[in-house]
Amino acid sequence: MRYILCVGDSLTFGARDEYQRGYPAELGRLYWERRRLPVYCVNAGLNGETSSQLRNRVVGLPALAPAARVALLLIGTNDTFLPQNPEIYRDNLRQIVQVLQAGGARVGVGLLPPALGPGLPNYPRDAQRQIDRFNEIIAALARELACFTADFRGLGPFVIDTVHLNHAGYRRMAELWFDALSAAGVEP
Repeated sequence: MRYILCVGDSLTFGARDEYQRGYPAELGRLYWERRRLPVYCVNAGLNGETSSQLRNRVVGLPALAPAARVALLLIGTNDTFLPQNPEIYRDNLRQIVQVLQAGGARVGVGLLPPALGPGLPNYPRDAQRQIDRFNEIIAALARELACFTADFRGLGPFVIDTVHLNHAGYRRMAELWFDALSAAGVEP
């Protein structure tokens, strides 16, 4: 059995997935379907979490899957409803990635999916503008820290309530992670 540590907020947890699976369960399924490789993706997603909150708990996360050689990170959507300084987000992300790398994991970072419509009251009208800025930060930091990336900006058709995805969207997210891992030559 191989392990992947999946770290993030409700988009990692799988909020609103009608089958309560999220992308981690679907990614493990893809490894079995496509490669007959038993991979368990540990879901360390926490609904409502911001990058500052994840930075505070990340130090204990590698212990959830000590054999994991890969960690996948998707965080930042909830930062859009805070008066967030982009440099604070960048520093939080840097520290999270470095802790995961220090645990020996090869780290992948996801570009955030879009925020669409007025579906949830706590997301500001300019949430998409902030997400676009965060995605620039993610891409630059991934290059700086030798992380691979998965691009979720095209998942708009699967968004059901401003930010969360339906099951088909989480399945697509798993496929994009699988493709990013393969393109980077990263084996779980």
